[in-house]
Amino acid sequence: QWRREGSKLCFGCHENKKEEFGNKKYKHGPVIQGDCVACHNPHGSANPKILWKYFPQEFYTPFAVEKYELCFGCHQKTLVLDKYTSTLTDFRRGNENLHFLHVNREKGRTCLACHEVHAGSQARKIRLSTPFGEWKIPIKFTMTSTGGSCAASCHVEKKYDRKNPFKLEIDVQEEKL
Repeated sequence: QWRREGSKLCFGCHENKKEEFGNKKYKHGPVIQGDCVACHNPHGSANPKILWKYFPQEFYTPFAVEKYELCFGCHQKTLVLDKYTSTLTDFRRGNENLHFLHVNREKGRTCLACHEVHAGSQARKIRLSTPFGEWKIPIKFTMTSTGGSCAASCHVEKKYDRKNPFKLEIDVQEEKL
């Protein structure tokens, strides 16, 4: 029994997680590969959730590279360090990197504010709701071929478009008239 490989060993005890992840359409790479130990240290850790490296559990935290060492083991740091890009992410308005915009502020949002870590029901693993204190704020995410929109209780619906960033700004201004 103890000689199982990958997630089969973990799911021997954490069967509820297997069911939870299996029911979701959009899975994180290590979940797809059955590689729990890419992020978790099964022998123990000083970090929350037995992670190999630190990852913030808060909703808001000022950005610092060292807080995301776990993520940056696979994902490029420039995903949140570059204010402008045309290649790092599809989450952009023209070439304005919207990950940078959300993370790099004194009251920066962590990845957990918008994304499910393991698996999600919405595209890009966007949460169905986000925790905010004792509340759960619903998030309605719509993906388009050139961007998308996000509607959550924390802000009015916001649209973004990689190809036509200025058209959306005109549309929003016309709606206000």
